Amino acid sequence: ATLECTPNQEVLKVEQAFQDRTEHVESLIEIEERNKSQIQENMQEEVIQKLVLRQQLKRSHHKKEETFSRSRT
Repeated sequence: ATLECTPNQEVLKVEQAFQDRTEHVESLIEIEERNKSQIQENMQEEVIQKLVLRQQLKRSHHKKEETFSRSRT
């Protein structure tokens, strides 16, 4: 340790740096968690939209078949 820095100050510096690092990592983890839940929400939205589209396609296809069979008789 240098003369102007007593061991206690060194320890405090290291502890402060460690504390800052810990807080930084914790905030990164928080951001990661938020991103994950956002991604899951988006995926659920996508799945719902696909299901809705599929239903609409089935319905329109069904209607076409109905009109087709009617026109044949």
